[in-house]
Amino acid sequence: MRNLPVLRLALISAMVLATTSACDSSTAHGVEREGCRAALQRFDAAAEAALPRVRRYGFCVSSNDGTEDCAPSFDALQAAQRVLASAAAQRAAECGSAG
Repeated sequence: MRNLPVLRLALISAMVLATTSACDSSTAHGVEREGCRAALQRFDAAAEAALPRVRRYGFCVSSNDGTEDCAPSFDALQAAQRVLASAAAQRAAECGSAG
């Protein structure tokens, strides 16, 4: 049971990586494609920035014997999640849900 938080965090990491995809090539206007590309780049950057924070928090939780405060790691993870959620919303707006 002690490894359950680490497994959950690994699953979250895998889901973040799986959601990264290319723009829809059927977009008719170059401006829309550029907006989509930019949104995908922002999303990719946010996902890349979130992964080390997921790992750091997972390590803190899994290796903690009750003497370490994992709140700073969790706060950093929450901040990264807010950025990732914003980037995902921009991606959906620019690229559509199939993105």
